[in-house]
Amino acid sequence: MKYDKIKELMDHFEAFENETGSQEISSFAHWLHKKSLKENYYQGPKLEQQLNERIVEELGKINNYTKHYIKKVTRESPLAGWNDMVAIIILYYAGSRRKTEVIQMGLMELSPGMEVVRRLLRLDMIEEFPDPDDGRAKRIKLTKKGREMFVEMEKEIKKVSKIMSGNLNVEEKQQLLFILEKLQNYHYPIWIEDQDSAIDKILDKYQLN
Repeated sequence: MKYDKIKELMDHFEAFENETGSQEISSFAHWLHKKSLKENYYQGPKLEQQLNERIVEELGKINNYTKHYIKKVTRESPLAGWNDMVAIIILYYAGSRRKTEVIQMGLMELSPGMEVVRRLLRLDMIEEFPDPDDGRAKRIKLTKKGREMFVEMEKEIKKVSKIMSGNLNVEEKQQLLFILEKLQNYHYPIWIEDQDSAIDKILDKYQLN
C-alpha cells in the first residue's frame, strides 16, 4: 500500500514539473495544496465566493471554541467572560484609558462595553478619575485587585492559547498569525469608522462588490 502512495506522489510531482517547469520541493508542496483544495472542496466559477463563505464559517467556529474555553477558566472568577478579561488586559498594558477607548480597543459595542466597565467598577477591579485633558471625560485604570486578577487570569489565558493553537507546528502558527493580523489590520478601521453602517454601505465604501 505504501508503494502505491509513493507512486501517486511521483505522479503528482511529474504533473507539477510538466506544468511549471520547476523542481523546487516548497513550490511543489504549495502546488499540491492548491490542487487538493480545488479537487476536494471547491468547483466551478464561484470559487472565491465559496472560499469567502467557508472562511466565515470556520472563523465563526473558532470564535465559539475560544468563548467555550474562556468560559471554563472564568467560571470560578468574578469575571463574566472574554470582554471582562480583554478590558483588564488592555488597562494592564496601557496604564489608563478613557472608557470609550477601552471599549473600542476591545472591539466591543458601546452598550455591552459600558456594562463591562460598570461591572469591573462594582467589582473594584478598576477605578475612574477625571481626564486631565478633558473635564467632561473619565479615565479608568486597574486597581490593585484588578492587577492581581490580571496575573491570575494570565496563567489561564496561556492554557487556553495552548489548547486553541492545537496541533499546529511553529511554522503553521507563524503563517496563521500573519494572515489573521492582515485581516485584523483590514477590519479595524471599518470597525472604528463604520461600526453602525449598513452592510451594503460597507461593501460600497470599501469596494467589495
